[in-house]
Amino acid sequence: MKRIGLLGLGLLFTLCSLAQQTVNSQNILGKWVLYSVKQDGVFEFEIQSKKVTFDTTFAKSIKENATIREEDLADTLRASLTSLSDMGFEFFPNGKSMTYKGGNNQEEGTYEIDEKQGILTSYGSETGSKEVIAVKLVAGLLEMILIEPETEGVVMRFAKQK
Repeated sequence: MKRIGLLGLGLLFTLCSLAQQTVNSQNILGKWVLYSVKQDGVFEFEIQSKKVTFDTTFAKSIKENATIREEDLADTLRASLTSLSDMGFEFFPNGKSMTYKGGNNQEEGTYEIDEKQGILTSYGSETGSKEVIAVKLVAGLLEMILIEPETEGVVMRFAKQK
């Protein structure tokens, strides 16, 4: 019986480690396209399906207190976030990157990864911008957690383009 329990525990740890990985200089390489946008405690929007899912507590609050219907709020979010569908990144082995901001709007840059901290620092060549983003791989998706005060709690997930 102990053997079965230990085997099950080992399998659980293996599955958990497969579900989440540290981002490193090898597994980040390639082109990543926006898959979903999530605001913790509020909503998640999947780009391809245009599906909006509200957090249970937030949805309850809308029903009890808001003057807007949940469906109308979903439509508003869908309309504003669909414009992000062309957003993405491409990371090259030489530390160079390309940020796709939609349409023909793109910017070359460079990047650094702090594997221990799970931090990606991106530098825009044209604008001189510097973005510091917490990153991890979850179930094959590159998860970027925006850590600036005005975007706190925003999680963007990117799928690797084949």
